[in-house]
Amino acid sequence: MACIERRGVLDGVGSQPPHALGRTQRMRLRTLRAPNERVRDRVAGGSLGTMTKITVNDNGPLRLEGDLSLCDMTGKEFGLGGRTVISLCRCGHSANKPFCDGQHARQGFQSACPARDLPPPKPKV
Repeated sequence: MACIERRGVLDGVGSQPPHALGRTQRMRLRTLRAPNERVRDRVAGGSLGTMTKITVNDNGPLRLEGDLSLCDMTGKEFGLGGRTVISLCRCGHSANKPFCDGQHARQGFQSACPARDLPPPKPKV
């Protein structure tokens, strides 16, 4: 499983890669959701930049747009070559995982995911 985190959004972390952040700092990173808007908020004394938008494409990949850092399970960062838009495989058939290579269309992958509200999280005991 890969981790996706925002880069350099807390005061004092500068341009450190996400795996160099402490657990508390990673947990404080939050992206506010507002359709097609740039969102700013204060978190832990720092400022969030523009939000990262994730779109779940019907019968296709997850499309991520914004300032991205994609890490493997060990925290090593994928080289995205300056891209600000990437697509991640949902079908499991890509030869270039975790990235989409279009196999979903050739394999007939079917999955519609309309937006919905999640129930509130259960309290931790």
